[in-house]
Amino acid sequence: MVQVEKKEDRSPGDHLPIGKVKSEIISYILSKNDAVPATDLIKHLREKYGIRNKKNINNHLNELKANNCIEKIDPLRDGFENKWNITKIKTLKNIMSLFPEIRLNKYEKTVNIVLKKFNFAIVPVREKKAFVQLSLSISFFEKCLDTDIETLCARASKIPQLNEYINREGQNEEDIERLTHEAYLEFMERIHKISDIWPITNDEFIRYSVNFDVYQNTPQYFQNSSMSEEKFKRMLEEIKDPLEEKDLDGVIQRVIKELSMKVSHEIFSKRLAELSEESLQNQEVLNKMSDEIFEKLMEKNPIDLPMKICEIIDTRFQKMSTIFDKIFDHFYQRDVMDGSDSDEEQKFVSEMNKITSFKISEIKRVEDIDEKIDHFYEDYYEKCRKNGNYMK
Repeated sequence: MVQVEKKEDRSPGDHLPIGKVKSEIISYILSKNDAVPATDLIKHLREKYGIRNKKNINNHLNELKANNCIEKIDPLRDGFENKWNITKIKTLKNIMSLFPEIRLNKYEKTVNIVLKKFNFAIVPVREKKAFVQLSLSISFFEKCLDTDIETLCARASKIPQLNEYINREGQNEEDIERLTHEAYLEFMERIHKISDIWPITNDEFIRYSVNFDVYQNTPQYFQNSSMSEEKFKRMLEEIKDPLEEKDLDGVIQRVIKELSMKVSHEIFSKRLAELSEESLQNQEVLNKMSDEIFEKLMEKNPIDLPMKICEIIDTRFQKMSTIFDKIFDHFYQRDVMDGSDSDEEQKFVSEMNKITSFKISEIKRVEDIDEKIDHFYEDYYEKCRKNGNYMK
């Protein structure tokens, strides 16, 4: 049940503190899952502060938009009203800078915006775990809002205690190196077996879209091409796991497709320079080239290479997830030292320590502890969503 906030008592002519109305507009938009119609905002401000002047409200909205603190959604058709929303990382950064009094991590909408940066959707329990961590520590939330996961992990390695833990768990890195090497050998072996890179179904179209000599000699050039393992590794690291794809098979397919495009550009870099300006402008040609690479890579024994890619993604994810937990622990300690840790944050860490502090002789299966932790995070996830300043 949503509690109706009591209207603040103000005498005629009284003025609200500077920034109060703007701050309330932002908070109200953040409290809603979807974009907010202008009429809803006007009604809310009238009920809470007794503000009735629509012109003044519109001025506040336009000023917030000018400062990139809210996003305007124009109506699809004439006769419909504008809507307002907050959906972007850069918008949250501006709010954090200009309205520090708004505790952004107490809104489900903001936590989910930041969460999208870290591709935890592929493992729902991990996603909920990160949601809890971001919701509990404002310093951790603000750092994650302002910094990408790769930079966070790189910086974490410079902290002695965190680096010691990372080195102790270094098997992950060794696994990634081994799997990448195996995937590289398999990938290049398949590429060198491709006899004709040009899509057969569009043979005539491509034949006349490029220089004939380039077309005629490409298969031989392709078979003699090489790419360093280091370059292949960098390509894999550049590929972001698809955020919207929760099916692992779908993730693998998407990753290999993107890898095919990168490889086609890399191997054909010299050949592409010989293409006509007209064909270079035709992205369809390049797309067809990478599609052909993908199809050739997958048409024979299609399981082994995707499984290696899958293992690389999984191992990389596990490493990132572990470091993410350790970074949260670090920020909790900082919160304690500067006195900004909340009662809920203290309680969470205390309960987690009880679960993870055990003697080996006291447990029958390691999986029992994992299940306990998963259930703990499931419960805390729902608790954070209910306890935050969330209004559906």
